[in-house]
Amino acid sequence: MITVPNSIPMRHRPYQQMQRTWWEHLVWAVGAALLGWVCTACFAGLLHWSRPLFLVPYVLLTGVFLLA
Repeated sequence: MITVPNSIPMRHRPYQQMQRTWWEHLVWAVGAALLGWVCTACFAGLLHWSRPLFLVPYVLLTGVFLLA
């Protein structure tokens, strides 16, 4: 009896999944860094918002990014 995890196409899949996961982690880290920099540059640098006012959209945007 052949089960799905023991079939030939599924044996090579963990390696491909590991490569894809590695790239996803890299993209996630770069995206997080860019989002943090852009939020800071826009709200604190360009708009000159005070710290409490700046933290509201910053926390919301980073929270949405982390949940996605």
